[in-house]
Amino acid sequence: MTTAIAICKIRLPDPLAEQVHTGLYDKAGNAIVKKSSRVILSGQFFEEEDAHSLAELIGMGAARLPTAAELAERDRAAQEN
Repeated sequence: MTTAIAICKIRLPDPLAEQVHTGLYDKAGNAIVKKSSRVILSGQFFEEEDAHSLAELIGMGAARLPTAAELAERDRAAQEN
């Protein structure tokens, strides 16, 4: 698992996705559902298991690896809370 930082808002498939009702119905009256997704906000730290997916996000400019100082600051802030 690798820690990264989102540069922009990222929406990823949720491995534990649930079907979520959209509040809409089709012409036959059936509920329209969609899979839930994982949203990572700009500037947020996140963990990624798949090295290939992380490399793609970094290549697109959507994420980057944090510096040692950023990781230390995050850990220090977590201890204070």
